[in-house]
Amino acid sequence: MSDPGAVSSSAGLSGPAIAKDARARMDAQYEAMKAGGKPFDFDSFEGRDWYSLMGDLDRRSLEAVRSNAGGQFSKQEQDIAQSIMAQQEGLAMGLYNGPISQEASFVDPFRGDEAARRKANLTFLDAVGPEEKASTEWATRRASAQVSYEILTREKGEEPETLESDNPLAALIKQAMDRSQSDPLRHIPKTPEELKTQAWFKGFESQLDSAIAQNTAQGIAQGIAQAKATTPPSGPAKPA
Repeated sequence: MSDPGAVSSSAGLSGPAIAKDARARMDAQYEAMKAGGKPFDFDSFEGRDWYSLMGDLDRRSLEAVRSNAGGQFSKQEQDIAQSIMAQQEGLAMGLYNGPISQEASFVDPFRGDEAARRKANLTFLDAVGPEEKASTEWATRRASAQVSYEILTREKGEEPETLESDNPLAALIKQAMDRSQSDPLRHIPKTPEELKTQAWFKGFESQLDSAIAQNTAQGIAQGIAQAKATTPPSGPAKPA
């Protein structure tokens, strides 16, 4: 929640390797739960088995599951990953999302300040992994959060900070939203094809392919760089 870009399970990995590792980790958990006499139960109390299954996956690994990278994950697994990721984002925004038994102890750090809440959302979204940032859904949500932050800040009689994204697709979508002055929270397209059907995006279709290409290349490069930066150092060479 406080550092969605932190790596653990995905350390030293990029691209398809993240999904392969997540699949292996989850399969091991399924086997361990079964061997312990309590096979995975999707309907377990307060989703406890969800966290037993995916508790050691960092957000990059969860994104691989959520997006079904490599076609290796079931719809149920994708939904669990999506739910956990949404919970992380919600908590970062000061919105409780979790076990009912812990809700009473939760305190909204923003005390109802919706502009501050959206700014926290932007901070969270900007800190996630490069694979997640390469998606149309992330870019749309990022643009929508910025529009909301700016609107809510001005409603308070204040001038919003300049929080533009360096993500090519998010920047393009933000331009479209600004021009149309549409409700940014009404719908979040998840694919380029769906994005093209949105009335507020009309006139920007010709720029979409280029933005997506830049976004994909940027995501791949950043993913490789992160993998190199988080690869554990090798130990001393063994004597022959």
